[in-house]
Amino acid sequence: MKKTLSRLPMLLLVITVIFSASAAVVSAASTSQAEAPFDPDRMCRLTVLYQDEETFYQGQTVQLYRVADWSADYVFTPTGTLAGYGLQYNGLTEASQWDTVTQTLTAHIAAEGVTPDAVKSTDRQGKAAFAQLTPGLYLVRELRIEDTDSTRVFYDTMITLPALDDEGHWIYDLTVIPKSEKLAPTYEDVTYRVNVIWNDKGFESYRPQSLPVTIYRNGEVYAEPLLTASTDGENPVRQAGMAVRAGSLPTVAFGMAIPVRQSGTVSNGSLLTAAVGAAASVVSSGGDSAEPPATLATDWHYEWTVPDDGSQWNVVGADVAHYTHTVRREGNTWILEYVITGNEQPKPTPKTGDESHVLLAAAEMAAGLFLLFFGLRRKRTADE
Repeated sequence: MKKTLSRLPMLLLVITVIFSASAAVVSAASTSQAEAPFDPDRMCRLTVLYQDEETFYQGQTVQLYRVADWSADYVFTPTGTLAGYGLQYNGLTEASQWDTVTQTLTAHIAAEGVTPDAVKSTDRQGKAAFAQLTPGLYLVRELRIEDTDSTRVFYDTMITLPALDDEGHWIYDLTVIPKSEKLAPTYEDVTYRVNVIWNDKGFESYRPQSLPVTIYRNGEVYAEPLLTASTDGENPVRQAGMAVRAGSLPTVAFGMAIPVRQSGTVSNGSLLTAAVGAAASVVSSGGDSAEPPATLATDWHYEWTVPDDGSQWNVVGADVAHYTHTVRREGNTWILEYVITGNEQPKPTPKTGDESHVLLAAAEMAAGLFLLFFGLRRKRTADE
């Protein structure tokens, strides 16, 4: 899409902050500039302003989510409906880190239909005001306003309340203007990609055999590719062309693998395809055509090509046992990174031919036999 940044006037009635696409956030690193700790018992007020040059967007629905509590010693504690994703908010000092947690949260919200904690409509001046907010970390969801030939997008914004100004003063009544862009569709073909990264060195055996990924187009499920670790170098299953590897699929499948899926957390080996060895299977819905556009999936990678018609895309990966995961978008690529959990880290499965494990098992067996023999010997002596 062609992008045109809006030029927004700075309002100084209350401190006004213009955030990046996924919001700079006051972090523990910047609180050292504070003259004193903030008052954790004082209520805060947040006003979100939607304005583009001389246009004020009235009657728009603004959604606010409470992400975490914030203590007087500057520690975030995840809370509410967004607390169960294993995300870390403390110690983040880079904008890219906040981008990742913001995009991960919004992906879950889009996938699961998480209900916001508060909803307001903008007034004639394009303002939505939220009062009586306790100190914490908040997320203002992206707002898209459709026009005849373009879309004005006000991006997701992560905010701490209270906020800290440049002079070290805490602001309990904050006004923010989310960054916005005007997106005009080009109707040219665009290729989107999903890459899965496994950050689990030494624990690779805990990866599932397959990973379902859900792609959303304008909030509706567009496709559900099933990614696998195909590394045999052969041509993968290809949709809308059906370039199927010879002999890889049973004839009953008519050239398409059939995914067998279960809801909830994915565990090792819990996902199978009807065609063993197939690179991926795709279940597609939505779109204007009965036949989905060309897609490609192999080696924890998936891509699809569609005309740029102004649609909004989101990608969500399934939860996997023993892993936490995040979502971040870089251009037209979504990166799903799965990290082995640090708490109660599972022991890796012994590999075939690992002599140390074989010797240990043999030693344990010998010790058991010795104790058994010694016990029988003592019993026989006692009987005599």
